[in-house]
Amino acid sequence: MKQMGRWDRILTEYEFNHLRPAEKSLRALTSLERKVAYLEEMAVGRVPFDPAKIPMKTRPQLRSFEDEPRGMWRWALPAVDRFDGANHKLMDRYAAAIKSLRDFASSENYQDKNEEPPQDIVQLKNIISALRKQNLDFLERIDRLERSLATARGKS
Repeated sequence: MKQMGRWDRILTEYEFNHLRPAEKSLRALTSLERKVAYLEEMAVGRVPFDPAKIPMKTRPQLRSFEDEPRGMWRWALPAVDRFDGANHKLMDRYAAAIKSLRDFASSENYQDKNEEPPQDIVQLKNIISALRKQNLDFLERIDRLERSLATARGKS
């Protein structure tokens, strides 16, 4: 996951409260896009899931779901995920993905289709996840260094 800005990381309540309104909106929209893409990946079988526990199957669950490594953040405003709102195309994709997941979960043979991935794939996914976290840490360090440099230049 590519970090998009200072808002696209784990934030304290203080940091979140001090984001500009545009950054808060961008954080919610980017998170919605990532959540929808993740559900679509599940629906086509690229991400394993437990059919008995479909995540984010309601709008409140979608809103409150968080997955920090994937940059999926929660938001509070229901307007972000309204079917007749500004993000209606994303919400149509969300509805289609949830329908596919529910249809799959209700099918008689879902157990055959939902096999565990081979162990080497699981290990590679763990490595990728660790590298993504490391990259985010590096990007955060770079951001802090650039801010420090800008501050130092301003004082000289």
